[in-house]
Amino acid sequence: VTPEDSLGRFVEDVLPKVRPRVVIVSGDLVNAKREPAGPFMGKASVQFVEEWEAYRGLVDRAQAVARARRESERFRMQWLDVRGNHDCFGVRDFNSSGNLFARYAERRGAFSSEQRLDEVAVDTAQGVLRFIGIDECPQPGLHRPVNFFGRIERETFDTLRSRLETSDQYAATVLFGHYPASLTSLPPRQSLSKLHASISAQSPPPFLAYLSGHLHTMMGLSPTGLRALPHSGAFLDLQAPDLWHGNFRVFALDGGVLAFGTARLGRWPIVVVTNPVDATTPAPGSAGRARRSARVRMLVFTGTEGVPRVEVEVGGRGRRE
Repeated sequence: VTPEDSLGRFVEDVLPKVRPRVVIVSGDLVNAKREPAGPFMGKASVQFVEEWEAYRGLVDRAQAVARARRESERFRMQWLDVRGNHDCFGVRDFNSSGNLFARYAERRGAFSSEQRLDEVAVDTAQGVLRFIGIDECPQPGLHRPVNFFGRIERETFDTLRSRLETSDQYAATVLFGHYPASLTSLPPRQSLSKLHASISAQSPPPFLAYLSGHLHTMMGLSPTGLRALPHSGAFLDLQAPDLWHGNFRVFALDGGVLAFGTARLGRWPIVVVTNPVDATTPAPGSAGRARRSARVRMLVFTGTEGVPRVEVEVGGRGRRE
């Protein structure tokens, strides 16, 4: 199975049935690895135009599928992609001719060597949601296996702070990048947790979650991805497993609380319980709401038209339809 096969299945099978408003592709859009030249040599890293052309074709197909299903222009799907370490193997900087992301990616016009943030606002029934993508690829981009850590420069960090200070103008803000927060170098004595805490007095909070990729399934040790709450419990820090192995996540915002479920290609139904959320990774604001709530809410995607019946069993106390 190749990355193109998995993404193609996602576009043709999942998109028409889930119909998301936003698709976040958190890097490693291409593989960019060449077979070893000898028996004792590792795979070299190189950017292949053919891989980028295949990715571009699948994004165009995804937009066509979304257009055929949407009810109006207001519900246009946003495809938000950002570079991963595979996408910047051997790339000097974002403005160089070797950076094929700038030629083929959906958000190719949003970034540059100087502008490392991408901001998109999406109008929904719950208000305007804001998504901020962060290009954390080092410049220059090293070849494998040493291109493993991300970096946010001081100028980008300060710009991000100023943008987050306007979060009260949005119903919610979500950050995304490629590298998990623990593998990203920030300016001295700074972190996403400290950034959140420094402006968290406002309502809603500066951001609900930071979404990343990079670690894939950790060689099978984490098949559903890593989930973490920072020590302050202020936001979700979520690393998604890779689509190459058939994994993806579905997110939903329910009354200001972010819920999610991990899914696999070809496996239905997809269920996202939005109230109460998963207690193993409680979203900020979810505990108090769960205590006050008398209802269970969920999104169920069956892979077929319509949902004939949903049964819920809570604590072994019987089923409810």
